[in-house]
Amino acid sequence: MISMESVRFPDWLHFKGTAEDEGETYLLRAQDGHGAIRMPKEHVAIHEGIVSVRNNSPASIVERPKRRVLVGVLASEVSTQGCVRQDDCPTKCCACIGLVRVCCNTGGTRGMCLGIWSCPG
Repeated sequence: MISMESVRFPDWLHFKGTAEDEGETYLLRAQDGHGAIRMPKEHVAIHEGIVSVRNNSPASIVERPKRRVLVGVLASEVSTQGCVRQDDCPTKCCACIGLVRVCCNTGGTRGMCLGIWSCPG
């Protein structure tokens, strides 16, 4: 059996959307208007139109997804307040924007996700 400590998560995550240059940051808009995040430029890479973001990096949610599609999320991972659990986030909740998990409130990228969902509230 493989322990979670031995599993290596990717350093860079594909962001499904576009990047708008804002000077020191990028505004990353998820495809089809499903939310947006802002990240410092040193944590974003763009190559041939493909946007990638560094895992475990600062990110702030600036636009919440307007709809919710949970894919691969167990019922036990969703609280009664609508929070999708992410244990390594300070708030223990995350959003899925552009196929990237982003911690609620404090922000920060935490791996990949499938679907679309926002932070509670």
